[in-house]
Amino acid sequence: METRNSINDVVNSLREGEIVSLNHSSGSWICCDATKTDIVSKSGFDQLPAPLQTDSNILVSGFNMLDGYTEFVPESAYQLMEVSEECIRISYPLVKNLSVSAISSDGSATIVLINNGFVKNVIDRFRKPLLSFSASPDTSITANLEIDILEPLVFSKDIIKFNKDESFKIIRG
Repeated sequence: METRNSINDVVNSLREGEIVSLNHSSGSWICCDATKTDIVSKSGFDQLPAPLQTDSNILVSGFNMLDGYTEFVPESAYQLMEVSEECIRISYPLVKNLSVSAISSDGSATIVLINNGFVKNVIDRFRKPLLSFSASPDTSITANLEIDILEPLVFSKDIIKFNKDESFKIIRG
């Protein structure tokens, strides 16, 4: 059950460089600090098979945080995030202040703005973005802390991929 203590437990674990598992009705998400290369490496993320790495997301809790980790956010991305009822996965071509291991070889990263719920509260308290990926039978990563949360972490399967010239295409998931 989600409580203030469980939010504190997750944040404290993240601050100590640990890996956490957020378990929900649709599965589990493995999360760690997206800004520290040693922690991302410790999580084993960079050792995962490519399909699991592709399913990764950087989670942020607001537009101010988003601005701190991207070189630019196209106006159309702001507009999409403001009107969407679900969490939109947007691939930004230029990111900064993230672990090298969390960034694609082309310098991009898929970032999701979390608007509400337990995970938003965790990110707000942690004050840093999280690297997250779906746990599957292929995942050999063990979390230091497991928390059951009420709301599922469901993101759009599609990714909106922005280019440096602010044009974009939708990659169907």
